[in-house]
Amino acid sequence: DGAIDFCIVQIQLLQCAASTSDVERKVILSVQSLIPALKDLKVDSLRESELSSSFGHPFVQALLSGGDANRVARCGNTTPVEMETYSRPDYFVDQYQQYERAFTTCFGEFKDDRTACVPALFDFYRLAIFAKEELDRHHLDSILCFQAIGLQFTFYIMSRKSPFLYLFTELYSITLPRTLQSLNQLLGSLDDMLSISYAHSLITPLENRITPQIPTLQIEYVHHNQTTLSPSFPLSFAPINNRNLH
Repeated sequence: DGAIDFCIVQIQLLQCAASTSDVERKVILSVQSLIPALKDLKVDSLRESELSSSFGHPFVQALLSGGDANRVARCGNTTPVEMETYSRPDYFVDQYQQYERAFTTCFGEFKDDRTACVPALFDFYRLAIFAKEELDRHHLDSILCFQAIGLQFTFYIMSRKSPFLYLFTELYSITLPRTLQSLNQLLGSLDDMLSISYAHSLITPLENRITPQIPTLQIEYVHHNQTTLSPSFPLSFAPINNRNLH
């Protein structure tokens, strides 16, 4: 009847991945990881839990940590280690050294495609906080983030150019397929996926550490859950040209 045996397709993709280099292998594995969840059916809208477990985790795990013995991708939804915040990222990828967690290389947030703008904006701000705190604490050269709204995954990278300047840059947006028939649409994003995986593979602590000088405005203050700031993080509202930046 002309039907495609997707078991064979997955085997062929795995064989192809086995013959390629590390980053290319991750891209192929990320495509293969999506196939079990794809059905040519009129399935209801994805809830956040299904989005993260059936699509997000298999895809991101393969793309960022597939085959890496010392990187672990997790749908943790737990408070980041060592961070002074009550916020919890939906997703993170941890780097291990000597069998112990060393630092986090990626944070992620999930929302279903019916999410209003304001909650999505808060999630974006939370990602920036998680990234900045991890950069500061472990003196990383950069850190990756992604925000998934429905099946559209937008990836960002944060880097620190000086003690006073952080850059949070959008890299690429990738829309994951929902059905088997739409799987070929992912082919147009393979180069973007390769760039994302490669950027993630380069994340490492700086040799020359930069002492952070900018305090973090935690999400609790943005939500107005707290009205006083921690004395260890005083804010200055003076014009920037009046500050001593040297």
